[in-house]
Amino acid sequence: MIEIFERGGLMMYPLALASVLALAIIIERFFSLRKR
Repeated sequence: MIEIFERGGLMMYPLALASVLALAIIIERFFSLRKR
């Protein structure tokens, strides 16, 4: 996984950030919808 990340270069950082952010939003939505 780290090898792929290093080969991707600089473009991988914003991509990884967007993925983590999207995952956080999905988890947050899941829990807020489950509470209702």
